[in-house]
Amino acid sequence: MANYLPRTLEKIFLKANNQFKALMISGMRQVGKTTLLTHLKQANREFVSLDDLMELEDARHQPTIFFKNHPMPLYL
Repeated sequence: MANYLPRTLEKIFLKANNQFKALMISGMRQVGKTTLLTHLKQANREFVSLDDLMELEDARHQPTIFFKNHPMPLYL
């Protein structure tokens, strides 16, 4: 695996990390969203990808169950 290249967004993301219970990154394909979240992953935050269609379905139609299964703090 290649070495991690720091993202410009990291400082902003880490500041928001201290202010919000849930953070979501969205954007075009293949730009490093998952790589960034995996690199910055903290022990107290779960990372859930909405690329998993079952997770996406739960988040859309059963948010209470989704957040029960994935308690905050959370990376989406």
